[in-house]
Amino acid sequence: MADIQDDLVSALEHKNPKVKVETLKLIEGFVGSASKPNAAKVHSSVLPAAAKSAGEAAPDIREAALAVLVAFGLKAGSVSVLNKVTDKLDDSRKKKLEDMVQQAITGGPPSRAPASAVASPRRSPASSPGSSRPSSARVCHCQGL
Repeated sequence: MADIQDDLVSALEHKNPKVKVETLKLIEGFVGSASKPNAAKVHSSVLPAAAKSAGEAAPDIREAALAVLVAFGLKAGSVSVLNKVTDKLDDSRKKKLEDMVQQAITGGPPSRAPASAVASPRRSPASSPGSSRPSSARVCHCQGL
């Protein structure tokens, strides 16, 4: 990735938002799977560009950029590496970044669905085993066609 870091930074400045989002996803995937030294090689050029993208108006770009920042923070083992590049973010985006880092550290947000709703799905009366209502499924009695 160090070979194409200049191309990635220029893609983050592209006018098409889809190009920005897909580039950020590519960077996030690389940072997540790269070794710490390899991620550190692109840190100085890619991280500021991603932080700039976190200030974009489009929510897709913002979310993808924040995910890149989280990936860099987790790979470095400390979110303090992000402090220098996130100074320009407003308070709400900094709070969102902190929440995303916390969720990544703890393994994600807790499930909001109650366990009973997940454990026992509702059955319609027609499909229950003791139902006297006939099934609406049609059966083909064609043999040997």
